[in-house]
Amino acid sequence: MPPLSVRCTCGKVIAVAHEHRGRTIKCGQRGRTMRVPEIDYALWLRILSWAYLAAIVLLAIILWGLGDSWWPATAVLFIGRWVILLPLFVLAPAALVRNRAMLAPLALAALVAVVPVVGFRLGWQRLLSHPAGAHVRIVTLNADGGDVIAPRLARLLLEWEPDIITLQECGDELKDATTKLPGWNQHDVRHLCFLSRFPIIDTKVMDRSALERVHVDEDLGIGGTGDVARYTLQTPSGPVSVTNLHLETARKGLESLRSENVDFYRMESNTALRAIESKLARKWVDGGA
Repeated sequence: MPPLSVRCTCGKVIAVAHEHRGRTIKCGQRGRTMRVPEIDYALWLRILSWAYLAAIVLLAIILWGLGDSWWPATAVLFIGRWVILLPLFVLAPAALVRNRAMLAPLALAALVAVVPVVGFRLGWQRLLSHPAGAHVRIVTLNADGGDVIAPRLARLLLEWEPDIITLQECGDELKDATTKLPGWNQHDVRHLCFLSRFPIIDTKVMDRSALERVHVDEDLGIGGTGDVARYTLQTPSGPVSVTNLHLETARKGLESLRSENVDFYRMESNTALRAIESKLARKWVDGGA
């Protein structure tokens, strides 16, 4: 086992045998003494720094490779990922004081944690030139029934200044509010509401019969939604297709992990149904049927 590297009170780093842990030894200059720590902090700092980097890389692989196809990865997708940055606030200052060589793996871990895991974006694409053409502002919102925003919808539209609005979980009160807005082209089906400044020249709604066949008892938390509507709008630049959709929520599966009796089957079934809905919606939209 290599000797301990200990920083003396004079600032000099000296090698000390492991049997001197917890003992007081002479520093070697001017008769100064120092107590050798019982714990090899430098060794533990190296272990923790490299372990943290390995854990962050593994987490990134799980998120991007297995996200929403394996229930533990699905759970990670929806947690507050900022907590994975907390070890840096301990390890980085320790490395700065004890072993600056460990700042390199910690910096790499921070980069992986902030960008592919936490999802931070610098927005550098804004510095690039954009192609000429019309700019369209789209607002999409899960209205949770819409009772809260229905009385304020007209004022919100003035603040948002949108060209197109897609609303999901659009309840009766919100539907009624959308029909009373002057200057907007409106359409609603089931729990979807759609508003457009551009004329709506075609509307199609996806057949849900396939989803109805896989609809399971709500007590299991895997009942489907699968509302999808596609609109063709006449814009100054030509026809544009816009899709408004509301697929099954992951919440029903995640709630099973918070209960006293964790139900992994419910989580897996919820994930499977959401995958079915997503594939059906993608195929229908791409097919233009």
